Amino acid sequence: IADFADGTDLIEIAGGCSVPAAAHAVWDGDRIRIRGFYAPDGGQARTETLVGDPLHVNVLGRELAKKLRG
Repeated sequence: IADFADGTDLIEIAGGCSVPAAAHAVWDGDRIRIRGFYAPDGGQARTETLVGDPLHVNVLGRELAKKLRG
């Protein structure tokens, strides 16, 4: 799940492999907690954390990316 969430987040940010961005997901009881990091070119680094249904990790990844982009 961590790798899947990470890939979804990075694809959504669409910065490729040269943009400082990462995400990590862990189990939190029966939920999934995803924490992301994004440092846009010349901008302030951002972190966000979301908790949600592990069956909807794609949705969580996209929401995380939107929050990270600001």
